[in-house]
Amino acid sequence: MDKNRDDDGKSRVDLIIPEFITGIGDALLFGTKKYPEGTWKDTTGKHDRNYGSCLRHLLSWRSGDTYDKESGLNHLLHAAYNIMALYYDDLQNGKGEHE
Repeated sequence: MDKNRDDDGKSRVDLIIPEFITGIGDALLFGTKKYPEGTWKDTTGKHDRNYGSCLRHLLSWRSGDTYDKESGLNHLLHAAYNIMALYYDDLQNGKGEHE
């Protein structure tokens, strides 16, 4: 590491595997084929739906069904998208609708 740079406390996004980042992008691309682009950011009334979808994808993956039949993507990428949407909702609306 370059000792002239102070990287202490800086986010280590360089440690995120590129396939994970592009995989979430692929899940978002798939979503734009079903819904108008950017509608995922309208979180009104979608908190429970995103949470439920996340759990379904995780349970499908956990049961051995690795790939989503509709998109062909790994269920974990869809779950990661749902977590991103839930996190976005928290950022926009405080603690979101789950309280």
